[in-house]
Amino acid sequence: MDLSGSRVECPCGVAFFVAIISAIQNRQIQAGTLILGDLTIQGNIKGPASIVESLQIAMESGALRALVPLSNKSQFAGLPEEVVEKLDIVFYGDVDRAVIKSVDI
Repeated sequence: MDLSGSRVECPCGVAFFVAIISAIQNRQIQAGTLILGDLTIQGNIKGPASIVESLQIAMESGALRALVPLSNKSQFAGLPEEVVEKLDIVFYGDVDRAVIKSVDI
């Protein structure tokens, strides 16, 4: 749904949503966490076209953990072994799960 009438999608990054919720709850996001995916206005999660490059760059930049939408799970087999070995890759299906899996308890 495009509220501006310009036919341009208006997704919000799931990371932004998680950051807002963590600030409201006064809880920190786990250090070294990367969160991929966009949240549409209808509440649907849209994964990136490819996770390979994003996870490779995240690993090289020092990320420890990556939250990835379930829609990208089929790309897991195509990840380099080094990325799978060094990153804790966690899949999520909705924003509630992303929040739960990313904040410190």
